[in-house]
Amino acid sequence: MAKHTKLLELVTCCEAVSHGDRELDADIWLAVTPGATRNKTGYTHAASGKWCDIDETRDATGRLIVVPHYTSSLEAAATLIPDDFDWVLERTNGGLTICARVGHNDPDRSSWGNTPELALTAAALCARAASSITAGEA
Repeated sequence: MAKHTKLLELVTCCEAVSHGDRELDADIWLAVTPGATRNKTGYTHAASGKWCDIDETRDATGRLIVVPHYTSSLEAAATLIPDDFDWVLERTNGGLTICARVGHNDPDRSSWGNTPELALTAAALCARAASSITAGEA
């Protein structure tokens, strides 16, 4: 899948979920981190009989990493904003409407989210998708 298409798919996911989502965080990290890999396996615990997940998410050097909480942390979401891009995060209608814009100030192209973190993550991914087309990475 083209990078632009994958990023826009993730924007749609951010705008659709109601709260932070660790699987979505991992999908975002894999899409924006060159060389990143993820291997999910598991086993049945001998004593309890319960299934135990093993999630090995690695960076390009092969080191195990903890995926940032993009969808539940404004600080992590802000790391997705491309360098030198302006951004706006708005809460209006008593906090019922949450939108963000990154790299432009056109209200008709706002990204929406059920939380500020989701809106900012979606807007940053939109900006990255637009940048990938400009850079010829589509």
